[in-house]
Amino acid sequence: MLVSIAFKNMLRYKRRTLVTSCAVAFGVMFSIVFNGFLAGMNNESTRNLIDYETSGAKFRIPATDYRSGAVFNRRKFCKRNRNFS
Repeated sequence: MLVSIAFKNMLRYKRRTLVTSCAVAFGVMFSIVFNGFLAGMNNESTRNLIDYETSGAKFRIPATDYRSGAVFNRRKFCKRNRNFS
């Protein structure tokens, strides 16, 4: 019974229904966009903090694998990664 009254009300006052549904849609859209904006700001802040704390440090690849004791093969690594010098 309550659902039928609600539908009658929505069909009777079309302009009010349209304005309300547009306002709800705009609110949901704004919430999604703002949430993405805040997530991007958080990621950039974390990245900038890491860059600031490490001050652009370059990390070296160790010559041996500490767990298995295998020796690092530079030629094999350089063939896979051409930008390594």
